[in-house]
Amino acid sequence: KRARELRQWGLLPHHPEPGSSLAGDDAAFQVAYPLALAGDAAVTEESLFPMMNATENLYAVALLVEERTKRRDLYASSIMQLCRSAMETSARTIWLLSEPEHDVRRDRSMSIEMEQLEQQSYFLRLEAEFEQRGRNPRPQNIIDDNNAHRAKHAALIETLKNAYTYTKPPSFTKTITQAAKWVD
Repeated sequence: KRARELRQWGLLPHHPEPGSSLAGDDAAFQVAYPLALAGDAAVTEESLFPMMNATENLYAVALLVEERTKRRDLYASSIMQLCRSAMETSARTIWLLSEPEHDVRRDRSMSIEMEQLEQQSYFLRLEAEFEQRGRNPRPQNIIDDNNAHRAKHAALIETLKNAYTYTKPPSFTKTITQAAKWVD
């Protein structure tokens, strides 16, 4: 029952109240990192998306647990993987928001944003290789559009690296440890 309630929250997330600490974080992010093009709710979205994933994973766990009695299958590895993912993504949100200082939360959000942009770059490089060597060649206009997108993405990362300093976010293992300490 609780998993269904969590799933509904994950499907219909709420944004912070005006004047709240989180709304302040979002405003501070926009002022500190205007070139990031992250929108007016950057910290909220960096913290909300992992929680939405966690609720979805826990809902899937509940479905598998219900199914176990019907099918006489434990689904043990699937359940453990879904729980692990829920724990990792929840810990990322706790790590991001647990610090009382606006500046720290804002900067942590930027570190996550940059990590995601770097991961997107890796995907875009693989996509470019596939376009050239794949079994199903793409039409030239699609290749041209993708090349333009890759160039814009690379330019954005270069601009952000030149304009701002940021740190790499901790690994999921470290965020789990930090989140556990914060919860205790």
